[in-house]
Amino acid sequence: MPIRRDLSVTQGNHTTIDVAITDSDTGGPYDLTGVTVEVYLKATAGQADNDAGTILLTSPSNIQINSAVNGTCTVTIIAANLPTAGRRWWRLDCVASGQRRTVMFGPMYVTAV
Repeated sequence: MPIRRDLSVTQGNHTTIDVAITDSDTGGPYDLTGVTVEVYLKATAGQADNDAGTILLTSPSNIQINSAVNGTCTVTIIAANLPTAGRRWWRLDCVASGQRRTVMFGPMYVTAV
């Protein structure tokens, strides 16, 4: 079952987020071997994944797998992805063998400095 996580980030900053993914069936780490990790940044939860305004971050370009067997990765959001302050929506999916598994999601609060 996906976990709701609220994120707070600073507008215009280069941000890294460390993530540990748990296997909901076993309670242990979710093995990321052979898995593509994707993060969607959206204006709202209802915005389509393929909408022109949706930002897609993927491994290995924007998401580094730190330890596949331990289910850990680091998501990098560049400053250009957060040009304005406000509330947005984010979602993290794992895709393996064509099967998508939503792991985390929630509001993203972008704070002006």
